[in-house]
Amino acid sequence: MATKKRQQKLPEEKQIGRKKPRNLEKENIETKIDDDETLLKRLDNVFMVKHPPELLNFWRHAVKLNPENPLDAFSELDSLTLVGPFLLLAAAHSERHTKNTKNGATAATKAEEDAQQQHHLLLGSRFATDLPEMETLLVHRGGRFCYWRDVPEEMPNILVHVAGGGEGGEGHQQQHFPVMTICGERDLFAALQFVRNKLADTGTATTAKAKKQQSNTGTTSNSGKDRSVKSEQKLAHLFPDNFDMSIYGPDYLQMLKKRRAKDSLGMPFHGIGIKVPVNNKGIGYRPLSDDAKENAQLKRNIETMGTTDNEEKKAELKEKFYQMYSWVQFANDEMDFGMGLEFGHDLFMSNYACFDGMAKSVLMTSYELLGRKQFATLLEKHMEVRRHEKTV
Repeated sequence: MATKKRQQKLPEEKQIGRKKPRNLEKENIETKIDDDETLLKRLDNVFMVKHPPELLNFWRHAVKLNPENPLDAFSELDSLTLVGPFLLLAAAHSERHTKNTKNGATAATKAEEDAQQQHHLLLGSRFATDLPEMETLLVHRGGRFCYWRDVPEEMPNILVHVAGGGEGGEGHQQQHFPVMTICGERDLFAALQFVRNKLADTGTATTAKAKKQQSNTGTTSNSGKDRSVKSEQKLAHLFPDNFDMSIYGPDYLQMLKKRRAKDSLGMPFHGIGIKVPVNNKGIGYRPLSDDAKENAQLKRNIETMGTTDNEEKKAELKEKFYQMYSWVQFANDEMDFGMGLEFGHDLFMSNYACFDGMAKSVLMTSYELLGRKQFATLLEKHMEVRRHEKTV
């Protein structure tokens, strides 16, 4: 009988055993949601812009790959490093990992700590050509990746790659008018795929050159093709399981570029365009240049002003730029705020010190008039350290 009773109780015990994990799983999910909301709020407060949940998804994968140093989880992919908002996430991860967080720490305490670190977190990963619309997230030997936001209160619109290299060679950021390419939206795995494709293209070019040399000597080899395949296989572990490499292919990138061109205005030299509200009467934006030829001449004038030692030429160009400055003021008076924003972008992205004062004045006014006060604050803080040596 005793045996029979134990057999009767056994299903009941099993049933109790099943309920507990379900409750724990629910608690873990709720805790994760709370943690995500807390982290995103901290990021928004420190960096003064909105951050998407995709940022945390990417971070979790980095932690999974390298729990001890997530910032370098993708370093074998062209020495890629996580910077910017990931520095705050890394600090939070370190506190949790080493159990150094004080018991009973409140949200107010965390906010106070973040405020003390804001200057370093906000500016430590910014490059001289990072507009307030840009937030640098990843840096590699061939350049960097940034979220682009047209409005600080909105989520990032696009993910852009800012090219490095140029005359400085590999490992140097382009100093003046860097080339920018739309490479995704909010998912940072698009950045990994972008670098991966670039490396594959470089490997293919090298292989073609090697094959030409081999043909001259009468030898043949498939080592280039084999190396390309092995390279893809080697880097596959950096992506999530079953990651679809075709998601961020040429068709997708072309679609993003066309969509941005349709939704944006102007011909700023960075090629991303600007977005400002324009009413049904066309008030809100007027072109800085009448056509591409005039726009190209403006760029040449900026470059000449930034590089010439000829004082007469400088004086001549100064008059032209002050004339454009007055046109921007007239446009602002007539509520065409977009003209100043475009002009300010061009001066800022030129990264010539002689334009710092005018770029700051034009952009500060534009951001204030457009109601983008966080951008104005960020610009003011950035300009204070813009000519300092980079720490990244």
